[in-house]
Amino acid sequence: MKTILIDDERPALSELEHLILCNGDLEIAGSYTDPMEALKDICFKKPDVVFLDVVMPGTSGLYMAKKILEINKDIEIVFVSAYEEYGVEGFELGVADYILKPVSSERLSKAIQKVMMRKEA
Repeated sequence: MKTILIDDERPALSELEHLILCNGDLEIAGSYTDPMEALKDICFKKPDVVFLDVVMPGTSGLYMAKKILEINKDIEIVFVSAYEEYGVEGFELGVADYILKPVSSERLSKAIQKVMMRKEA
């Protein structure tokens, strides 16, 4: 499955990239610190899943999730955030999972498994 990663913080994005590459179940199609650039690329990169930070300057992950789902309602979204208070809103949008930072490899694996099960259904 192809994934796109969006996080305004380069260190958090690099760590997530590393964990995903170590997991081996996903192919990283793009990694972005600029959410608007990512939104443009989603149209032609056609990811299966997007790992998305919730709190970013200039926009929010909640807004981005809505825009992503307008492009393709079948894209699975996993929120990755340091803030747990946005979880309910995320699940109301239908996101696959919500991971708190710092991300552990075990928690990431569970999120990937959840996405895979949702894709199979």
